Amino acid sequence: ERLKAQGGQVLANPEELKDRLVFAETCRKDGLHDWEKQNYEGALISWREGHEALWRFKAPEYNAEAGRQLGETHIALLKNLAQAAIKLGNFTEALEAAEMAIRIDDQDHKAWFRKACALEGLGRIEQIEECL
Repeated sequence: ERLKAQGGQVLANPEELKDRLVFAETCRKDGLHDWEKQNYEGALISWREGHEALWRFKAPEYNAEAGRQLGETHIALLKNLAQAAIKLGNFTEALEAAEMAIRIDDQDHKAWFRKACALEGLGRIEQIEECL
């Protein structure tokens, strides 16, 4: 399944923004619960659902705090999604998730590490150096 990159539709309705953030955070926590029980497929599904709730939206420019929350939650979901995909051998999906996380924050070391692991899984060893 191909992941969709972050979109640009502004969530001007504060209630919808709040609802999406709450849902995504619930998905993040559900995924962590599944991960702890070694239910990696369940974790992957939860983190995909959280990503799907956020990927095409952004907070209004005047609401910097909401923008920060949206970015932090989304990047956490993407890094977790990448880890679960790596664990399950879904290296293309892991690479897509890691690259999306890097587009949100290109200084996130864990996102770069996930990208390197996904590239290794895909046998694209020569591209790993760019992640270091």
